[in-house]
Amino acid sequence: MRYYFLPSKLKIFAEAGLTNLFSLNKENVDNTYILGGKFGGGIEYNLNNGFAIQFTTEYMQGFTNIYKESNFKIRTLSFGIGLVKLL
Repeated sequence: MRYYFLPSKLKIFAEAGLTNLFSLNKENVDNTYILGGKFGGGIEYNLNNGFAIQFTTEYMQGFTNIYKESNFKIRTLSFGIGLVKLL
């Protein structure tokens, strides 16, 4: 879910949601399905009517454990720059 605060050429947004992760290597983990939540935000600048550039940051926290014997959960902080095709 994403919410834009400023409906102009320069848009500030916040986002939140659930993440579904599947392990491709079943030999090293106990749980092959991991559920997590994320929240983040960013800035989007419209270059023209067809394209925009985005600067984003997101924090993701796993809710389920990867290993049964420990309390290890996935936790990430990411930053990104992207080009977006506007519809």
